Amino acid sequence: MTTNDAHRLALQSFLSRGVMSITEVKELHKTACETFNVHFENTMECLQSFLEKINENISSVGMEIRSKKDEEKGKLMFALVRTTESELGRLSSDYQKNDLELFKKILDLIVESESGSASSTDVLNLTSHLKEKMSKQEAQKILSRLIKEKWLTESQGEISLSPRSMMELEHYLADVYEEDVRYCHLCKEIALKGELCSCGLKLHSFCAARLFRGKSDFRCPGCEEVWDYDIPLDERASNSATSKDTVTGRKRKERL
Repeated sequence: MTTNDAHRLALQSFLSRGVMSITEVKELHKTACETFNVHFENTMECLQSFLEKINENISSVGMEIRSKKDEEKGKLMFALVRTTESELGRLSSDYQKNDLELFKKILDLIVESESGSASSTDVLNLTSHLKEKMSKQEAQKILSRLIKEKWLTESQGEISLSPRSMMELEHYLADVYEEDVRYCHLCKEIALKGELCSCGLKLHSFCAARLFRGKSDFRCPGCEEVWDYDIPLDERASNSATSKDTVTGRKRKERL
């Protein structure tokens, strides 16, 4: 498949929107192909081939469309990321030096926390730890911008890294926070969120749902102790989990 107008339309959408869910990407694929009368099949194979062709043509300019599951719900997300800039290069070109220092301290809070998130109050209190003076009002504006541009997410006052950050800053997180970052036992991806066994093994909640599907006895695959954390009943539940959608084991284990 050669690059055509359908690919260019899809790329333009990624450039303007940044991050999209699998549902949005599938709809974009369909619309782009139908608009320019390009062969379309509603299959993951066809979609992957379509995206791979785009990636072949943007790799020379240091860009790539990547996918990763959202840590909170396990939904597959796609983002256009830069591959040539080191560390926080993209942010460095878009944000002031003091703004970037605030973002780095937000990363510290999130990565070093047990929950993989930080309260908005704690984030705003970081202003007292910056080298250059910044008011909490200014910090709130920067935080709002980071959320709007999908570097961070906010839910019930808790700030987390977005799928975009998890994709674009993956190597930065692994290098800078080598001693703090853990990886999910099942998907092998960085797991800031999820449950941590006392033996050190960690699982995303949606990965735990896959691992324990069809089993009545939930045990840690590392130490064989009872896995006593809330688990979505299946991967569909992980996309819209409520208290009724989860089950737990029988013995509470120590959180690290």
